[in-house]
Amino acid sequence: MALREIAPGSGVGGRLRRTALAALPWTCPLVVLLVVFYKLDMPVIRSDGLAYFCWLRTLLQDGNMSLTNEYALLEGVNVYQLFIVPRTGNVGTAFPFGSAILWSPFYGLGLWVGRTSWYVRKIAPLVDQAAYLHFQGTDFLASLSMTLGTNVMAVASVYLALHVARRRVSTAVASLASVAMFLGTPMVYYSTIEPTMSHIPATFCLSLLYWLLFRFGAYESRTERERPGIWLAIGVVLGLATTVRWQLVLTGVSLGLVLLYQRRWRSLAALCGGAAALAWTVPWSWNQMFGEPFVTPANLGDPSSFLVGPANLVKVWFSSRHGLLSWSPAVGFSVLGIALAARRHPQEAFHYGTALLLQSLISASVIDWWAGWSFGMRRMVELYPLYVLGLALFVDSVTLPGALRGRPSTFPSLLSWLSATVVAAAVGWNLFLLVTYASVSIDQGCGTLGDAVAFVARHGFLEAAHTIKGRFDAWYGFQAWRAPPPWR
Repeated sequence: MALREIAPGSGVGGRLRRTALAALPWTCPLVVLLVVFYKLDMPVIRSDGLAYFCWLRTLLQDGNMSLTNEYALLEGVNVYQLFIVPRTGNVGTAFPFGSAILWSPFYGLGLWVGRTSWYVRKIAPLVDQAAYLHFQGTDFLASLSMTLGTNVMAVASVYLALHVARRRVSTAVASLASVAMFLGTPMVYYSTIEPTMSHIPATFCLSLLYWLLFRFGAYESRTERERPGIWLAIGVVLGLATTVRWQLVLTGVSLGLVLLYQRRWRSLAALCGGAAALAWTVPWSWNQMFGEPFVTPANLGDPSSFLVGPANLVKVWFSSRHGLLSWSPAVGFSVLGIALAARRHPQEAFHYGTALLLQSLISASVIDWWAGWSFGMRRMVELYPLYVLGLALFVDSVTLPGALRGRPSTFPSLLSWLSATVVAAAVGWNLFLLVTYASVSIDQGCGTLGDAVAFVARHGFLEAAHTIKGRFDAWYGFQAWRAPPPWR
């Protein structure tokens, strides 16, 4: 009897290898993010995060939207986050409450854990609770629950963006783009070192919105029927995003314009109705605090001095002081990718270009266009899912090696490797700025590219690396959770 020829890799071992290779693009982002969280997470409520915590506490523990109790409770740490409104006598804040809605399940779980005997006996003694109370006005478990909630939303955003991108490119390319944009933009910083800011909850909202948009093909030309159910869901997410960061309502402009052009009136009504179902609470909350529904909360004394018109657009993109492209050059390759693929994917190009332009214009219209004490252009980190899509299209356009594109290729092109090297360098630049900013900005005022480079030049590479490592070991990551850093 002749032996049957066995194809290479057709046995159990071959199937296992193929399964492992197929799972690699899905598991790699999670592994990278978990490592980053372990090394960088800093569960401390500070800066703008204190205002978001006040909303979280009043919603979940007081069961109302009055910040009076929080104003009294956090008097020792409140600097600018809460204030008395002269016109109404109420406690007001310039910060919206939407992030608190998304953090609520994690905070509620933290409150439950804090009451268990296991936590009281085993975990609480390991943490310097007095230091946390002095620093942030509340205990360690409150800031830890917010941090873990931010971590979960960051992971969800990465995978939602991966799903959006893989509709146009291979899963491997989409996976690489999702990780590169996480590490190559301020998202990595606000997922870990400033986890109580609103940027990651807002990023999650937009990632979910674009996933719904592209997953269900809400604009597909192959069907002429209305799809109000999908548009209602997209509208609700848009309304939630507006409560997290009110300027994200501008995301709805491109959505509505396409529906208007296509004369899909029922879908347009569903989109607007879904958004209004939640977005109305923003002017309502302003009216409760400030006595009028439409205000500029960031500067009630002189509203005209905060919004100054888009005079700083070039600075928002290119300035050494937190400019989008100068701090996160990987975004430039994302923009290039969308431009290269505009003919093939006009819908994606339209949404990308409109969202990028509108968010750039609103960021350029405020007097502190550099976003204050900020790592990079933090006010535009919410466009992460579009950044991922653009970078994935760029990588796909320059023809990566066949192994990544699912096509056999013996000799990968020089352009492919050159492009991959340049993108990796762009990601590395953002990470270099992160480690210098997070370790130097506290006492050296590192707010521009020159500050970071000057610090390394002044101390020499080895001494600067030693200083940075010491501060990171003492301030960030799981090993440093026992007490907050010795600075405010």
